[in-house]
Amino acid sequence: MMGAGGCGPRRAEHSNQRLFDLRTIESLGRQIYEQDRYAAAATEILFRDAGTPESLTREGLAGWVFTRSKQGRIVVRFVRESDGRPEPAYDITFSSFRDGTCDRKPQGRLSRNELAQYRAKRLVGINLPRREWPMYNLVALPDVEGDGFLVYALAATRDPNLVVVGGHYRFTVSGDGEKILLAEKLFRSFLVLDKRQVPEGSGNCLFATHLGWDTPAETHVFLTLLHAQPLHVATKNGDLWRIEKGNMRRVGHVEIASDGVRVRTNVVATVSDRKPPDEDQAR
Repeated sequence: MMGAGGCGPRRAEHSNQRLFDLRTIESLGRQIYEQDRYAAAATEILFRDAGTPESLTREGLAGWVFTRSKQGRIVVRFVRESDGRPEPAYDITFSSFRDGTCDRKPQGRLSRNELAQYRAKRLVGINLPRREWPMYNLVALPDVEGDGFLVYALAATRDPNLVVVGGHYRFTVSGDGEKILLAEKLFRSFLVLDKRQVPEGSGNCLFATHLGWDTPAETHVFLTLLHAQPLHVATKNGDLWRIEKGNMRRVGHVEIASDGVRVRTNVVATVSDRKPPDEDQAR
C-alpha cells in the first residue's frame, strides 16, 4: 500500500486503521456529500410523489442505491424487498440537482453492482452500534483500492444548527457486499458543535480536535460542504488544518495539552460534547 502523498491508502503502524493521502480524503468527502445530498433530495421527491413513509414501509421499501443512467444522469434507486429478494421500486432521476423526476415502475432488475451496494449498506446497518447514536445515514462508495466498498455510517441530526462531528464510522466491505473486512471509528468522542455559538473573531469558522490522527478525516470535509461553513481541525501531531468548500490545507500549529484534550490556540470557536439526541433512525 502506498503512503501519504501517493494515490492509495496505507495502514497505521500497529493498528488496523486505514490512512489516506490528502487528495483521497478530499475526494471521499466530496463523494459522501454528493450521495447524501442527492439521497435527501430524492427522499423528499419520493414522499411527495409516491407515498408517505408509513405506506412505503408497508410496501417493503428497504433502502436505496446510488447509480447513474446510460446518459450519465444521477439516479437514486429505491429498493424494496419482495419475498426476501431486493428489486427496484422507484427511480429518482436528476437532470440537475433541482430537477428530479420519479419513475414508479423502473424496468429490469438490480445490476450486480447495485445489488452488492445494497447488501453492503444493509450489512453495515445491521452491525451499527445504535446504542451510541440513534440516527445514521449510510453512504456506500467504491473502495479506493480493490473492488469492494467503503460504507460510511454518518451520525446525523434533524437540527440544522448542530454539526455532528463525532459518531461517524467507516466500514470496508467486500465486493459482493456480504462481508465486513474492517470497521473503524472515525472519532474519539461524540462531539457536537452549535453554529449559533460561534463567537466573534472566529471568521465564522468552527473548531474541533481529531487527536487520534495526523490529518482530518473525509467526514470533516463532508461536514463543511453539508453546512457550508469552514472548520478548523487540530490533529494529534499539533497541525492545524482549515477545511473549506471541499478542500483542506495546513494553516499552522497548535499546542496540545499533556492530557490530549485541551488545545491552546488563537483560533476561537465553541465546542461541546453532547449526549446522543432522542431521535429516530434516519435513512
